[in-house]
Amino acid sequence: MPRSSAHGAFGAAGDSVTDDAQAFSKAWDAACQIGRSSVVFLVPDKYSFLTQSSLFKGPCKSYLLFQLDGRIVAPSGPNKWSSRNSKSDWMDFYGIHGMTMQGGGLIDGRGEKWWNLPCTSALRFLKSSNLKVQGIGVQSSPKFHVCFDDCQNVRLEFISINSLGDSPKTDGIHIEDSNNVEIHHSRISPGDSSHDVDITNVTCGPRSKHGIVDQELWPKITFNNIEMDKVKNPIITNQYYCLKDHYPNQTAALKIYDVSHAQHIQCEKPTCAS
Repeated sequence: MPRSSAHGAFGAAGDSVTDDAQAFSKAWDAACQIGRSSVVFLVPDKYSFLTQSSLFKGPCKSYLLFQLDGRIVAPSGPNKWSSRNSKSDWMDFYGIHGMTMQGGGLIDGRGEKWWNLPCTSALRFLKSSNLKVQGIGVQSSPKFHVCFDDCQNVRLEFISINSLGDSPKTDGIHIEDSNNVEIHHSRISPGDSSHDVDITNVTCGPRSKHGIVDQELWPKITFNNIEMDKVKNPIITNQYYCLKDHYPNQTAALKIYDVSHAQHIQCEKPTCAS
């Protein structure tokens, strides 16, 4: 199976200091253009690759295996963010139709210094399909850890997402305008308009502020056999979810009924999220 590694032929240093974004871009372009049944994009073990904002764009000529064995780290803070980068997300995969991201490696957003800024999700998939993410770790995102926006046929399993307990708005997995999404056997400990979302055997917490957030509720949603430990807001159902200072608050949006709960449930008036 053909392999394309950012380290070596494409010049990545892997020393966590040198900006390896261009080496990653060259390795991706080479892998994407190989017309074989499947191609490996390798992030090798024992190396730590610092990258500025990167776009991994498809469609590609073959099915890609993104083998993450090493570490990918973001710049240490906004003052280290290159002036040539005007985009808000760190690692963007756009228009990918057929890819597996796997391995025992780590994506480290080093995001604590970013939390007061309205930008920079760590790992984002946009307008993509037939995706599988398994085994990897994502930590300390500047904003959302893993995002799926306008994606179809997605499966996540055995992934680990971690952030500090007081991190604001660092959703673990953010799903928006996507369908046929499955999340299994994963641990999410982070500080929308979707359907056909299957979440099974997922542990929320400890230290999670939000366990599962349904921002735009659709009918016939069932939560069964869920155990959460030390989660401030285990399940949130918002009648009207909006961004502060962007949209006016509304008090009547959706009707919620036939709610059954094994223990105490507290219902509040819908408010804008900060």
